[in-house]
Amino acid sequence: MQKVGYNRLQMGGQAGIVGNVLAACGIQKVYVHTNSLPQKQAEQFLKLDNLLSFDENGKPVPAYTINRADDVPLIHWIIEFDKGDVFKYLGHTSVCPKSNRFIATYDPLNLSLTINKAFVDDIKNQKLDYIVLSGFHALTINTGGVKIINKAFPVIEEWRKYSPNAIIHLELASTQDIAIRKAIINKIVPKVDSIGVNERETIDVLEVIGEEELARLCENEPNSVNLFKALLKIKEKTKCSRIQLHMFGLYITIQNSCYRITPENNRKGMVLASSVAAHKAKTGTTDNCASEPMWSLGRSVSDVGLEELRALSKYLKRPKMMKTGIAEYADLEIIAVPTILVDNPLTLVGMGDTISSISLVGSFDEKIRSPFLNK
Repeated sequence: MQKVGYNRLQMGGQAGIVGNVLAACGIQKVYVHTNSLPQKQAEQFLKLDNLLSFDENGKPVPAYTINRADDVPLIHWIIEFDKGDVFKYLGHTSVCPKSNRFIATYDPLNLSLTINKAFVDDIKNQKLDYIVLSGFHALTINTGGVKIINKAFPVIEEWRKYSPNAIIHLELASTQDIAIRKAIINKIVPKVDSIGVNERETIDVLEVIGEEELARLCENEPNSVNLFKALLKIKEKTKCSRIQLHMFGLYITIQNSCYRITPENNRKGMVLASSVAAHKAKTGTTDNCASEPMWSLGRSVSDVGLEELRALSKYLKRPKMMKTGIAEYADLEIIAVPTILVDNPLTLVGMGDTISSISLVGSFDEKIRSPFLNK
């Protein structure tokens, strides 16, 4: 804080990012788990009364109003870089191939997956429609990460008991500790209905399910066909009912036939997610995306996305997929949507979290889509 400083302060962490974007999209109630919420952090939540967290007395109140003054601030330092940025060193010149970011965190509570008791006690009394899980990626084997993961089981099972119809989604993240990565796949994934991954996370999963050769292929050629093959292997090994990949230019969802979300509604959710994500990348926020026209509306999808979709539809021998974005393959439903790409994005932080959560909730609820679609 003293030596580096920052240009901008914004919401970080998967739960906060997902909470903000879902609340902005008009979900009736969004409960956000955070194990630390001093005023500076609370101010990063949108000023929306449907976005709730828990105050120092353990009561659910609008998250932005909370000041748990004794809590430790948890800082995520985000260094973003843009496509075309040039870095010179030791006589060499590197040019950045695409916009991305590096994140370093000071987050001691999340390194031990501390769970707020007030949150757990209150949430089990709610009838939940969707549960989005995250945060396991910060654990390490050296700090007892596998045992910590096991402590999450009773919480997840209790939510399943009290809200049996809820869809439980796990958003994976870049998990550096391979033992933790393996534990997430073997222990958490079997307890959920849906998972979300990007290209890197897809490769990471392949490495722990015995598909190292396919992982190397995807590393060298991260295109839609290779990544689709990867999704099939992941689905085969994990038995997860729904997997969504957000790759550069294209989103792909594979799900069991007769899944609770129809392919058509899944496509609508993915289109909505593409629009919201592009709006966020361009403007840096989703604050007003449900009340004002989005920057992305009416803009063309990327040529990159269309080419990836064309290659996938050719591989699947489903030419109609180029028009509909939907195909049946074996006993699975495949939905693919080319996306809007933004040159010189203002931010890419939380993009995958935004895409996965909006795709899921937007596909399941017409009320969430209608404000956008009507515009």
